[in-house]
Amino acid sequence: MSVHESEKPMEISLSKDYGQVHLTSKEIIKCREELSGLIIAPFDKSKAKGVGYNLSLSEMIYSISKKRLVPICREVQETFFYLHPHETVLALSYESIETDSCTAGSFHSRVRITAQGVGCISTTLDPKWHGMLLFSFNNPTKKKIKVVLSARDDEGIIKPSPMITLVAWKVPEDKEESNSLLLRLDNPPMRSDIWSELTSKSVRFFRNRQHVEFCRLVEDLTAFRFIPSEKIQWTTQLSQLLVELRVAIEGNQCEKDARAVLIRIRSFRKETLPIIYNANIVPRVLQNDLDKLSKSLRIHESKAFMNEVCNEKYIEIIELTEREIQYQLLCDQVHQMHKEIQKQVPEAWHKSKLAHIRKILYDNVVLFIATIISIIFLIISWRFESSLYISIVTAILPFVLSVLFEITSKNIKK
Repeated sequence: MSVHESEKPMEISLSKDYGQVHLTSKEIIKCREELSGLIIAPFDKSKAKGVGYNLSLSEMIYSISKKRLVPICREVQETFFYLHPHETVLALSYESIETDSCTAGSFHSRVRITAQGVGCISTTLDPKWHGMLLFSFNNPTKKKIKVVLSARDDEGIIKPSPMITLVAWKVPEDKEESNSLLLRLDNPPMRSDIWSELTSKSVRFFRNRQHVEFCRLVEDLTAFRFIPSEKIQWTTQLSQLLVELRVAIEGNQCEKDARAVLIRIRSFRKETLPIIYNANIVPRVLQNDLDKLSKSLRIHESKAFMNEVCNEKYIEIIELTEREIQYQLLCDQVHQMHKEIQKQVPEAWHKSKLAHIRKILYDNVVLFIATIISIIFLIISWRFESSLYISIVTAILPFVLSVLFEITSKNIKK
């Protein structure tokens, strides 16, 4: 018996026990279309390549060595930050990921990133995970590295830059409940437990303000409560229509009720969705699903109509449309969280020294004004020899104004 013949039974056995190993880009795109197995929000078809999907980073980047949020440089063509020599940072992913109990994966560094000198990235994606991810980057070199977070493409659209490759695969489904529970992950989304540990650590006095800003951002993201934005309000109406359609089909199976709801769905698609699509908010797949639902209206015979809408495939289209709505809500939630991050992370002024000075003065405008007033008081004290009271006022004025400014800022945010 030859070597090749002896290997064949082993290959068949492995295939039978473990099934398919890796998900190819084609199957990752299929997961997006069917919204099952592996869900990535937001999804960019161009990032699915080979046997993986390229993920990006958000602007929430924390320097472990410097114990502060890393300043982000925002330019017309790109957004980036600098990874300094021997520095380690924690970065939150741009995408949110959800996996079912039969999907797992691992994350790997892209060659383009490691070629710049950034240390290798390697961690796992467990079944039943949901939420954003936390990655660690380090710079083992002696030079500072520019890491691009997003850049403007040839069409003039700013897109997140691919940084990490996700390789996903299917794991065998264990029907025994005791064993399947071992695959369930207890780590919270965004690894908020790690963020909480970092916020609880003490810092030096002169870094206290930066630490407070970091703690505030972590607190806001951890306590984030999602409220759909105006551009996604249409999901409420469409969800209600789908619920009514289900009741009409699965409840009393009344042809008249089912047709009435489908007519309203068709009107919703014609009147509402064209406006939405002009804003590039939802994918074309949603319109296609609603078209499939409305096709049954062409059937006039009662028996044929009810056979069509009670069909298993028809119910699957309704379920897919409902999942698409939930997916759009998830994308809106992720977008809102990124806006909150962008609002609170510090911005770097790396090119113009004058702009850098202006930024420092803007961040410390209260103390700057208090200093000017204190100088004026000191001049008055020197001219009129009423030094005692004026000296006291001069001494406490910066502190009082700073406290008042903090209280006012908190009230405005609330």
